[in-house]
Amino acid sequence: MTYWLNGEFRQGAHAIDIADRGFLLGDGVFETVLVRNGTAAFLDDHLARLQKGLSALHISAGAPADLEEIISILIKKNGIDGDASLRLTISRGPSGRGLAFPDAKEGRPTLLVTVRAAPEPLPEAVSPLSLMASQHRRFEHSVTTQHKTLNYLDNILARNEALGAGADEAVMLNSKDRVACASSANIFVIDDQGAVQTPSVEEGALPGIVRGVLLRALGRIDVEMREAPLDVQALHGGHVFLTNSLIGVRPAAMLGATGVWPAAPLKILQRLQSWYEASFLDSLSLKAPTQ
Repeated sequence: MTYWLNGEFRQGAHAIDIADRGFLLGDGVFETVLVRNGTAAFLDDHLARLQKGLSALHISAGAPADLEEIISILIKKNGIDGDASLRLTISRGPSGRGLAFPDAKEGRPTLLVTVRAAPEPLPEAVSPLSLMASQHRRFEHSVTTQHKTLNYLDNILARNEALGAGADEAVMLNSKDRVACASSANIFVIDDQGAVQTPSVEEGALPGIVRGVLLRALGRIDVEMREAPLDVQALHGGHVFLTNSLIGVRPAAMLGATGVWPAAPLKILQRLQSWYEASFLDSLSLKAPTQ
């Protein structure tokens, strides 16, 4: 695989410094972006979230200025035909032992860009993803919850707990035993009155890009939507869907539930899916792919 690291295109898998704090301490942030026809979807939103994370961790770095050209070259060099998954990773870089930040002279952030083939697009009529509530928590006041950092161990353990139980995804609760999000997605519920609810960032939800796109639909389409605390029981009694940059808007149901969507909530889901698809295409049209 060809990748871009600190200004150079490289091949192979041996490149990260053994003293890199991203490897040793999870000291960094990352973004995963869907790329279609050479253009990264919602790139400005992703880079804004990345920069917030870097600022929160006091890492003086940013995305490469020529990122779009790098993406185009990596797609060609890796022979990717179809949608691609871009991963942009920035760590504080190598330093001496200990937890203290390296001084300005010693510190040199590590910037890594990889592009792989994205998962195949899901058919429109697809069975819901199955969910289970995990014992692993998201602590809503932690910087590792509020930003997309390299500290993903709770999410990893939650997802594998769910897989071991026969579910596709894990529901992660916060310190108050309320729903925060899934291990790699945001959670929305359509209740019996047709209102759409999703946990707020203050509840431990990751500020997801697709989540933000849907919340921007407020006042623009005929759907009542709000951020509100969710009890896990709401996932059993309501109609659930998940969002992230690779799956878009995908229906889900608690493990063992039928996952059948009555006409009214299904219409709301389809309206939101249509809004997201239109927004997705708009984000691609804002910038022409790099040749």
